[in-house]
Amino acid sequence: MKEVISKQEEFVINNDTLVEYKGNSNVLVIPDGVKIIGRCAFFNQWNLRKVTIPNSVEIIEELAFYNCCRLEEIDLSNNLKIIGKNSFAKCPIRVLNIPDSVTQIEESAFCYNHSLRRLTLGKNLEKIGKSSFMCNDSLLEVTIPSKVKVIERSAFAACRKLEKVTFNEGLETIEDDAFSSTNIKTLTFPSTLTTIKRVAFKDCKYLTKVTFGDNIKTIGAGAFKESKFLKNVVLSTNVAIQKDTFFSSKMIQNKRLLFSNSLNLYNLIHSNNLHNRFLQIEKSLNFLKNLFEKALSMNGAGTQRADQLGMKLGAVAFVLFKLIFGVLLCHAEHIAIPCYLC
Repeated sequence: MKEVISKQEEFVINNDTLVEYKGNSNVLVIPDGVKIIGRCAFFNQWNLRKVTIPNSVEIIEELAFYNCCRLEEIDLSNNLKIIGKNSFAKCPIRVLNIPDSVTQIEESAFCYNHSLRRLTLGKNLEKIGKSSFMCNDSLLEVTIPSKVKVIERSAFAACRKLEKVTFNEGLETIEDDAFSSTNIKTLTFPSTLTTIKRVAFKDCKYLTKVTFGDNIKTIGAGAFKESKFLKNVVLSTNVAIQKDTFFSSKMIQNKRLLFSNSLNLYNLIHSNNLHNRFLQIEKSLNFLKNLFEKALSMNGAGTQRADQLGMKLGAVAFVLFKLIFGVLLCHAEHIAIPCYLC
């Protein structure tokens, strides 16, 4: 298609804000001097294919380029600071370089872009908002800058070709659903990461190994659930793990997971059947403890009573042996035994 370049008179500018575009060009060159591209300024401009944004622009407001369904190429301002909510949602941009000047990418800014293959995030970026890159079906890899402390909810969810994510030191929290339904194969988290929230990496079908930093404190429910090929998890001993964090019942049956230094066995391999078995173990442990205390407090009581207690202790110990090792041997090949069972 022949390029038709925009003209100065086609833009409506109030003070330093571009508020409206009245042309029908497919190549857009925004006038120098504009500091803010206003809300819905280019909303649903279906003919637009290429945009050049001058270095004077510092803010792109919400919905500015929403649903420009043919917009494939964009050159952003080197002084841009904030990219607003839904500003480039549903735009088929192929290559996206976020300048180092950008500190905030707001909610859903680049979501539902099915053409984006290459993404570079600037080194001064601090905020990756909710759903900001959700459903970018062609994205292959991404590096999270060191100034990002929180990756917000669903930020990269359903990026179904995303295979590699590099996290830098400085990241503290990964929120709900942030990388669910991606193709990530291995994960290495920085030492600064303390919290992974619920279903953050759920349904990562090709994930095989996860290595946590020493300061991880909380892993939310279902965070890695349905990761069917996950075999190796290197995990801190002080982490609080919620139910169904790693497993589905099918994964337990397949005996595919190796844990290192794990204390919370129950929540790692939680299922209804295992739940009942661990409840039995807990009750039996408490009963055994009480029997021992009674035996120690007898101090020369009758021989018959002592023999009865000895028989009870032996029976409970045998039941415990069957329960504990039945769970460990039948449902996992290599699992660290919790310290309270040692």
